Amino acid sequence: MAKKTGSFLDDTIEQLEQLGKSTVKQTAASLKQTFSPTSLFEHVTGQTSENSNQKMEQLKKDKNSTPLDFAKLQENYAGQDKQKTDVLRNRFFQIVKNEDEKLLQKKKQEEQQKQQQLLYEEQEKERKKQQQKQQNAPGEATGKQKGRLGQARKKAHVPDPVEMKPNSGKN
Repeated sequence: MAKKTGSFLDDTIEQLEQLGKSTVKQTAASLKQTFSPTSLFEHVTGQTSENSNQKMEQLKKDKNSTPLDFAKLQENYAGQDKQKTDVLRNRFFQIVKNEDEKLLQKKKQEEQQKQQQLLYEEQEKERKKQQQKQQNAPGEATGKQKGRLGQARKKAHVPDPVEMKPNSGKN
C-alpha cells in the first residue's frame, strides 16, 4: 500500500507541478493581453485578433492584385531608359552629322569662290595687259598697213558734196 500511496502522491505532485506551470504561462499570456494596446483596442471594438487577421486576409484576396516584383519593375524601367537614351543618342548623332555636312558644304563653297576669284583676277590681268599694249603702241602698223611702211600714204578720195545754188534751174 505504501507503493500505491507513493505513486498516488507522486502523480498528484506531478499534476500540481504541471498545473502550476500552465498557470504561470496562462497568467503571463493574460497579462500580455490585458496590457497590450492592440488587444485593448480589439476588446473595445469587439474584434479578436483572429477575426482581424481573417478580415485582413480577405481584404488582400479581394483586391485581386499581385504583389509588386521590384526586380521586374526595375528591369522594365531600365529598358525604357535604354530606349530613351538610344533615341537621344540617334538624335544627337543626326545633329552632329548634319553640322558636319554643313561645314563640308561651306568649305567646298568657299573653295569654289576662291577658285572663281583667282580665275577672275587672271582674266583681269590679261585684259589690262591687252589694254596697255594697245595704248603703248597706237602708231605701230598692223595688218595691211604694216606692209606699206616705206611707201607714202595715199589719201583716200572723198567726193565733195554737190553744190546747189538757189534759184538756179527752172524759173
